[in-house]
Amino acid sequence: LRRRRFPDGQLIDLAAGQLTAQDLSFPFPPRPCFQLGSEGRMEGPQRFDQAHRHISKLIPIFKTGDLSNFIKIVELEALTLHAMMMSSDPYFILMKPNTINIINEIWKFRNLTNTPLCFTLDAGSNVHLLYPKSSLKQVTKFIENCLSKYCQDGQFINDQVGNGAQSL
Repeated sequence: LRRRRFPDGQLIDLAAGQLTAQDLSFPFPPRPCFQLGSEGRMEGPQRFDQAHRHISKLIPIFKTGDLSNFIKIVELEALTLHAMMMSSDPYFILMKPNTINIINEIWKFRNLTNTPLCFTLDAGSNVHLLYPKSSLKQVTKFIENCLSKYCQDGQFINDQVGNGAQSL
């Protein structure tokens, strides 16, 4: 992700973090996505249409700095992709119990504090957080006090969204 400044000067300057959920139990090894059949899943054209609709909504969201709708799209995309894996044939779950615990804690924190914090998921159990840099101290404290207990060895990565690759 790169920071994007639009002609009207609006900029969503995001910080980021990664939480690796502790593996409490995992009944079988995950299958690589390329080995999955499509039976029982949202069909490709439907999913692509949904993704295109979301992308088209992101441009105005970035222009206006509408964090509420940004959060809605980011989390919907993350959950949709995992729902597709869980409803595929063969079905499988890459999230771990603590992935769900982290998501529920994020939702509770956001509702209680109105902090614009959202999550996305990779193709595993890792939770990635996105939030404005202006919320860095509050979110870091939340991660340390509430989320780190769900992380492998209590560890997490603080990161930030940059300007993209740079030539050396």
